[in-house]
Amino acid sequence: MVVLLDAGNSRFKWTRLCGELLSDILNQGYDSQHRAQAVAAALEVSGTPRRIVVASVLGDDFKEEFTRIIQVRFGFKPEFVVSKRLGYGIRVGYIKPHEFGADRFAALVAARRNFEQPCIVVDCGTAVTIDALTASGEHLGGLILPGLDLMRRSLFEHTTRINVVFQDGNDHLFGKSTLQGVSGGIWRALVGAIDQIVQEMTFYITEHYGESPINYLMTGGAGVYVLPRLAANYHLEPGLVLHGLAIIAQKLSLRS
Repeated sequence: MVVLLDAGNSRFKWTRLCGELLSDILNQGYDSQHRAQAVAAALEVSGTPRRIVVASVLGDDFKEEFTRIIQVRFGFKPEFVVSKRLGYGIRVGYIKPHEFGADRFAALVAARRNFEQPCIVVDCGTAVTIDALTASGEHLGGLILPGLDLMRRSLFEHTTRINVVFQDGNDHLFGKSTLQGVSGGIWRALVGAIDQIVQEMTFYITEHYGESPINYLMTGGAGVYVLPRLAANYHLEPGLVLHGLAIIAQKLSLRS
């Protein structure tokens, strides 16, 4: 059994790869500051893995602690994916490819495998990332912006009177309370930004590459809430990163 793990900023998702098939995708928030221990405990409940392949945005401290825990419990080291310039049918557009997030890299690997046309991948999590991929697998680059909760927390931390809990659905145009004003403003800021960026990327790909139609892919924990408000028609792919990890894991296995 191979476990695939997507370790995000606020939550982690994991699934099991059996042959070429994925089991159910599970997800859980970090219930303490000890993220590596929380992830390892959740994986242990799923059985004894043969390998663990990880896309993480949590930095070196998480990597070192998680590696130590897994090595003690299971007798092997987890395999952390690192973005590379060329691989799996894509060419990463970052000046320093290793700085491109492993989760974004895995998502593009899955997009490249599943679609022959160009893709724009929107990942709505703690942060929102938007990446463009041509039909030939060239990653043109991408943008990063704060997600819904980060926007709310920014207002809370830098003002004296705004202290509200963000609630989905409070997207009034004319807010008549602080809650309505904050929620409505945050929704329109995020949706407007995504729509504008995707529109500009679409125009660029069409003008410079002559490629259409373009596939719009939505992933990330908040994706299901954001998607209905967006102008373009998206494929909802909540497990996109894990599907990319499955492709990477199979390639790594063939090489070993």
